[in-house]
Amino acid sequence: MASHVKNAGLQKQIDALTPPDQKGKLGEYLARERFKDQLKRDTIRGKNYPSFTESAEYRVPDVTLKNNDIVESKFMKNIAAGDRPWEGAGMDLQIKDGIEYTRSTRSNYHLVVPPNATISPEIQSMFDAADHAHIVQLSKAKINNTLASKAYL
Repeated sequence: MASHVKNAGLQKQIDALTPPDQKGKLGEYLARERFKDQLKRDTIRGKNYPSFTESAEYRVPDVTLKNNDIVESKFMKNIAAGDRPWEGAGMDLQIKDGIEYTRSTRSNYHLVVPPNATISPEIQSMFDAADHAHIVQLSKAKINNTLASKAYL
C-alpha cells in the first residue's frame, strides 16, 4: 500500500506550505471533506479517548464520524515508527492507540494520507493485522483543487 513520490510538482506545492501547521490544516480539511456525509455535526473532533500504549494521557481524534469511527490525518511524506516526529517518525504509538481504541469500541480507524506518503513496514503491519483499520490515500486532483481554492485556510 505504500507509495513513493511520483509527482514532484505536487510535493513541492505541499512542502512550500508555511507555516508548517498549514500542512496539518490541509490534511484535516481533506479528511473532513472525504468523510463529509458521515461527520458528527455537533462536534467534529469527538471525545478524547485513552492511550492504550500509555504514551500519552489521552488522544484527541482529528475527526469522529456518526458511527464513532475515528479519522486521523497525517499529511507527511513518511509515516513511520520511531522517535523523530519532525521527520514523520514516531507515529506508531498514536496510530496504535487509535487502532486499539476503535477495536475496543467495535468501530473503524481511518488514516488519511497524501498520495505520495511512504508507509513504513511497522505501520503497514498494524493495518494489515487489523481488519477495522484502513489507510485512505487522497487523490492528487483533490489536493490540487483544495490548494488552488485555499478552502482549508
